[in-house]
Amino acid sequence: MCDGSFDTKAALTQHQRNHPDVQSEHLCNVCNWPFSDSLQLEAHEIQAGHGQPAYQCPSCSQPFPTSTLLAQHRKFPKPCSDAFRAKEAQNGNLRNSARLVRYVDLDAPIAVPESTLQYYPASETVASNNNPKNYNLHCAKCQESFRSQARFDLHGLACRPRNSASAEVDPPKFKTLKSVYPPGFFDRPVKVPSEEGPSSTNRPHLTPRRPSAAMNRAPPQGPPVSTPPPPAAPVGGGPADMEQVSFICGKMLPLLLQADVTIYHDGKVTYNGIDWRRIGSGMQANAIGMVGKLCHLPVKLQGEYLPSPQTFRDEYSAQYSAEDFAASPSRSPATSGYPVIALSCSKIVLADGCQEVVKIAAIDVLTCRILMHHLVCPDPKATVKNWQTGITGLSRFSDIEAARQAGYKVLKGWQAARAALWKLITKDTIIIGHNLRSDLDALRMIHGRAVDVAKSVEKAADGPLSKTQLSLDSLSRDFNGTALTTHRTFGRDCLQDAFAARGLCLCIIKDGDAVARRARRMSLDYQVVVNSTTGV
Repeated sequence: MCDGSFDTKAALTQHQRNHPDVQSEHLCNVCNWPFSDSLQLEAHEIQAGHGQPAYQCPSCSQPFPTSTLLAQHRKFPKPCSDAFRAKEAQNGNLRNSARLVRYVDLDAPIAVPESTLQYYPASETVASNNNPKNYNLHCAKCQESFRSQARFDLHGLACRPRNSASAEVDPPKFKTLKSVYPPGFFDRPVKVPSEEGPSSTNRPHLTPRRPSAAMNRAPPQGPPVSTPPPPAAPVGGGPADMEQVSFICGKMLPLLLQADVTIYHDGKVTYNGIDWRRIGSGMQANAIGMVGKLCHLPVKLQGEYLPSPQTFRDEYSAQYSAEDFAASPSRSPATSGYPVIALSCSKIVLADGCQEVVKIAAIDVLTCRILMHHLVCPDPKATVKNWQTGITGLSRFSDIEAARQAGYKVLKGWQAARAALWKLITKDTIIIGHNLRSDLDALRMIHGRAVDVAKSVEKAADGPLSKTQLSLDSLSRDFNGTALTTHRTFGRDCLQDAFAARGLCLCIIKDGDAVARRARRMSLDYQVVVNSTTGV
C-alpha cells in the first residue's frame, strides 16, 4: 500500500486497518463517512439522524430514528404529550371513557347531540338580566354564558334548563356523566397548560432512571436493590445538565444492570443504594486536564505498560504470552473514544496462573454514563484453577450459561471483551481503576495513560501500606465514607467497583492534601504494627 516500515506486526496491522487507500464497505449515505463495521455505522446513523426514521409522532407527524427520542418528544409537558388527551373506550361509551381517564382534552371538540347545544353570537342579547357575565358563548337551555368553547362543550354534557317542565330530557347516556366528576368540576376556572410547559419554579423534579431487570435462576449478578425516591427539592442543574442526563439515560436502557441507577440533576448519582458525585456539564472540560495530571507515566511513555502498585507486586508472577498483548487503538474517524473512563473487572485464575476476565464494567467518568456491564465467558477448554467464587459469584461454566439464558449480555472470551472496550476508547483515553494493571493484563492490553487510585494513595503515603489498607473497600471507607457491598451469592458488583474507583479519583483531585495526610498516617500506623510484630 505504501513504503512505510514498522517494528512489530501489531503496528503494521493497525496501520493497514487505518490506511487511507482502504475503502470501507460501510459508508454513511448522507455524510459519506467510513466505518469499520455495520454496528458503528448504525450507531452513527442513529446519533446523527442520518438513517431512515423508524418512528413517527402520531400528533405532529415528526419522524424520529429511535423510540427513546419519540418518548422524550411525547413526555409531559410538551405539546404532543398524552397527559391531556382523553382516550375513548373501544365500545364508544362516553361514561366508561370518563371513568377510565381523568384527563380531558380541553382543545378537542366533544361529540354532543345537535339538539342539546345552540350558539348565540356575542351581539345578540340573551337573558341579560340573568346573565351578568358578558361572554361570547351562551347556552340556549339554561342561558349561561362561557368564556371559551371548551367550557361551553363541557357544560353541554350536563346542562339542566331553568324551567324543567318545558325542557326536553337529555339522552340517558349523558345523565350520569356529571356524577363521575367531583362537585364543582364544571364550574371552577379551567387553566389550560401552555405550550412552553410549567415555569422553572414549579417544574417537577424529573429524575430519569433505568428500572432494574428481575434476577432469574442464579445469574452471577446481584439481586435488584430498590433505590429511594428522589427528594422533592428544586433542580440544581441547568438546562445543559438536564439534557445530558436524559441523553445518557436513554443510552443505558439496553444494559441489564444489577441495581437501579438514579441520576439527579443537582449533581448526584445513586447506584446500588450508594450516592456518588457527578461532574456538572460546566466543569467536565476542566476535569479532563485535572485527571490527566494524575497519570503515573509521562506523555512520552504512556504507550508502555502501566506500572503496578508496590503493595501488590507479588501478585504479578504469572507469565502471559507476549503475542496476545496489544496497545489501544489510535484515534480514527470511526472511533473518537471517550476522554476518561473508569474500568473494573472480576477475574478467575487458570491452571497456568494467568488471570482471565469474567465480568467487566466501564463508565464514562464525566457524565456517569454506563458503557459496559457484561459477563465474559472464558475458553471452556481451559482448566480453571480458582473461580474466586467470593468475588466473581461463579463456580462453573454452567453459571455463565444460565445467566446468558436469563438475558444477560455475555462476551466470548477476553478477545471479545477487549474488542468491545476498544470501540469506546483510544490510546488517548485516560483509564481509572484500582490495581488497574491486573485488569489490563487480564484483557491483554497495553495502556499507559491511566490512573491507578491504589498507586496514587501509595505514592501520597510515601511509605509502606498493607494490602488491607490499600484495598478498594478500605480506601472507599476511609476517604469517601462509602461502604461497598459484596453479595454472598453473586460476589462483587463490577459496576459498583468502577463507581468507587471513579469516586476515589475525584476525591484525590478535590482534597489532595487531606488524602496525603491521611495516607501518611496510615503508613505510620502500619509501620508501628510491623515493628511491634518483628520486635524491632
